Amino acid sequence: MEEGKKDREEEEEEESMQERHRRLSSDRLHPGHSDLFSPQKQVEQTRGSNWMETKSVLVFAKMFEKFGQYSQYFASLYVFLLGLFLLLLFLVLISPDTGFNPLPFQFAPPNSPLFQVANVFFLASYWSPNVLFLRITLGMGCVLFGAWAAAFQPLPLADTVLWQAAATLINLRHALQLFYAKRPIIFDEHREKVYTGLFASFMTRADFRTLTKGALIRTLRKERCYAMVGDVISSLAILVSGRIQVLKVKGGLRRQQQTESEPVASKAAEAFQMIRDGTFMYECQFIDSPEWLLRSSGEALKYEVDLVAEEDCIYLMWPRETLLELTRNHPELHPPLLAALGIDVSRKIFANN
Repeated sequence: MEEGKKDREEEEEEESMQERHRRLSSDRLHPGHSDLFSPQKQVEQTRGSNWMETKSVLVFAKMFEKFGQYSQYFASLYVFLLGLFLLLLFLVLISPDTGFNPLPFQFAPPNSPLFQVANVFFLASYWSPNVLFLRITLGMGCVLFGAWAAAFQPLPLADTVLWQAAATLINLRHALQLFYAKRPIIFDEHREKVYTGLFASFMTRADFRTLTKGALIRTLRKERCYAMVGDVISSLAILVSGRIQVLKVKGGLRRQQQTESEPVASKAAEAFQMIRDGTFMYECQFIDSPEWLLRSSGEALKYEVDLVAEEDCIYLMWPRETLLELTRNHPELHPPLLAALGIDVSRKIFANN
């Protein structure tokens, strides 16, 4: 038995030696391969890359911070060099009349006045931060530069003329687009009232025109219901003129029995219990802002109050599908619309408390 035990120990020792030999051979042939995909190795590589990114960001931050410290010196240098170049330009332009050479070398006579005026327009375009002014002055400069090339002696510069003609058309197109975008936008009486009373601080007139593209103007006679308890919320409306009264009924905003399985939106409707019975909605207020904010995309919500016209009313109304599609196609309109809705709800709650 002792001999058999010794044999097994020798076999196990031999197998372990062979296994070590294979590992050493593998490491020599593929150094670093054994732990290349280990989790620890991946964590170290991630840390290394994050460290490098952080280091580069810090370097750039320090560079810009240094630049900011010396920005006034760069601004002074800019003004000095610009003034120097403009002064030398003026002296060069008048050198044929004065005979004074401001430069340490001989140069050809200045170009024709068309060339000089074209460059004045170019300089003005580079100077202005206004994009419309930039396009107009660039276009005028290109026209004058092309005219100079066409009148060049002894022969016109055809390539320059064609280059400037193409550049003129491009700048003309952009200038017309900017003019069109800045044109005065005029709404009808009802939309103008809603924009100035509710949306002027949230969006431009162009955005409001896009928002109201699918909106409808509707009328509501005195003592007629805009909505009743149980009606499905299918639209969003803003009261343009008149008054609408909020009437609560038993089983309205606060349900008598609530269970854990009720939708979150129904439970959240308790917040609007603070809007008292008999509250009025006035001009340039959302009629159904609380219900719209609590709407659920998964199921159709229902009104939990009656909304009755106290007098003849006019309101601006979006069908639910139209408004949802509009905000999907123009996502930039969604935040200002939500802001207007939230402020409207807040004002109603605080006005009643």
